[in-house]
Amino acid sequence: MDIIRDVINTDINLIKEFNRAVIDHLKEKTHDPDLIFKIRLILDELTANSYKHGNNREFARKIDCLVLLDDYFCLINVKDEGCGIVSDGEADFLSEHGRGIKLVNAMSDNVLVKGNSIAALIYYK
Repeated sequence: MDIIRDVINTDINLIKEFNRAVIDHLKEKTHDPDLIFKIRLILDELTANSYKHGNNREFARKIDCLVLLDDYFCLINVKDEGCGIVSDGEADFLSEHGRGIKLVNAMSDNVLVKGNSIAALIYYK
């Protein structure tokens, strides 16, 4: 199992750097473009939500990013310093807000939200 973790300041360039490192590592493990796309999208959505909504783009706030890569699954956990995720559970893709989390729910095999932490589990087919 590979563990990729970093606690970074709320900076879009640091987020992009972390996400790029995860995807580069994933590409060493698999050549499945659909899986790589799925994990990239989920990771991008979760980290972007922490940047924009959780930490309100405040540089001093931290984002704790953890990715576990195994031969059978990928687990992505993102925790910020915000007040947590509020979701009504209704899937309205035309709404101005909440599309990212709805995409993560649709593309993941399991999603767990607890306070200001969200974990997405993706099983490899």
